[in-house]
Amino acid sequence: MIRLWHAYLEMLNLQDRKEKYSKTAYRNVHLQMHEGRTRGSYEAFMMNISTARDKAGLPLLKGYKPSMPNYNKYLDKLCVMTDAERAKAFVLDQRERRFDAFLDDMKEQQKLA
Repeated sequence: MIRLWHAYLEMLNLQDRKEKYSKTAYRNVHLQMHEGRTRGSYEAFMMNISTARDKAGLPLLKGYKPSMPNYNKYLDKLCVMTDAERAKAFVLDQRERRFDAFLDDMKEQQKLA
């Protein structure tokens, strides 16, 4: 979730600076990193971010309309966090992902033994 928030902010920054970027490229990188996720789930989550940002009165990324009535309420918290708090959440998210990957590796090794 934090990774997608940062991707949204990166694209928003490029949009604000009027630099060219590809939302498709961002999506494809994300989908390669997270097998099993679909294009639709990615697009819906980006619209969820727009919904939370719109509710908080923050700038929006063009192309991801805030139209999701049942969005993840955790995104509201991200809207009011400072950059430092979001960075800390990102680090914690990365550690949790590494730990989950470690557990998956251990389970796989046990199957092979």
